[in-house]
Amino acid sequence: MTGSASVCERRAPDTETIVVSGGNPRSESLLSEACLQFRTVLVMVMLCAASAVPVGAESLSSILRHSNYSTSEQHAIQSTFHQTDTEDIPRKLLLPRLEQGIERGVPPQAVIEVLKRSADLLIRARELLQSVSGGERFIADTSSWSLTATVLGVGRDESMVRDIARASGGSEVRYRSALLLYGSLASWGLEASAMLSVTLAAIHSPLPAAQYSAISDIFVRGRSLQIPPQRLVLRVLRALPQSRNYEDLQRSVLY
Repeated sequence: MTGSASVCERRAPDTETIVVSGGNPRSESLLSEACLQFRTVLVMVMLCAASAVPVGAESLSSILRHSNYSTSEQHAIQSTFHQTDTEDIPRKLLLPRLEQGIERGVPPQAVIEVLKRSADLLIRARELLQSVSGGERFIADTSSWSLTATVLGVGRDESMVRDIARASGGSEVRYRSALLLYGSLASWGLEASAMLSVTLAAIHSPLPAAQYSAISDIFVRGRSLQIPPQRLVLRVLRALPQSRNYEDLQRSVLY
C-alpha cells in the first residue's frame, strides 16, 4: 500500500471494531479481513433492502409530480405501470425503483427499462414460487416475492432457489432468512453447490431462522484463523444438526 493510511471498519457480533492503518504485513492481513467483512455486510444490506417492501408508499401520480420529467415522459412511465398492472404485479414492488431513479436524476427511458426488467424478474420469481408446494404463501408475502426476484436478478440458479423454497416448508421467515444466507455466502467464492448445502443444512437444523445470516460471520472469523472456506463448509455442515444457536455453532466450527 502507498500514500495515506487506509481504514476499513466493521463491527461483528461479540468483536471489537476493526481499524487498520499503515502498510506492514500484519496490517495488510487485517485490512483484507476487514474489507471482506465489509463486503459481506454490503451484500446483506442490499438483500435486506430488497426484502423490505415499503408500506403506504406514495402513489404513482404523486411521485411523478415531484419529478422533472415532461408530460410525455410521465405518460410513458404511466403506460409502463398500466402494463405491469395487467400482469398482476403490485405497484408497491416497483414504485421504489421509480423513486430511486427520480432521486438520482436517471433519464426516464432508463427508468422505464429498469421497471420492465424488475417486472420481468418478479414474473420469473412468481412462476418459480408457483411451482413449489406452499409457494403461494411466499408470493402473498411480497417481501419474500421481492427478495426472490432480487436473488434471481444477481444470477443465482433457479433450481437452487426452488430447493430453498421447498425446504422452507411454507415458512416465510425461514425462507427469507435462508435466501439472505444463500446470497451472503457468495462473497466467499464458494461453489454454488456448497452455498446451497450450507443453506439447506441451516433450514433443517435447530438453529433459529433469525440466526441463519450469522453463519457468514463464521467465515469472517475462520479467515482470521486461516481456515480455508471449503474446510469451514465441511465443519459447518457437521455442526449444524447439533447447533441450537449461533454460539453453539461457532464453538463447534472454530474452537
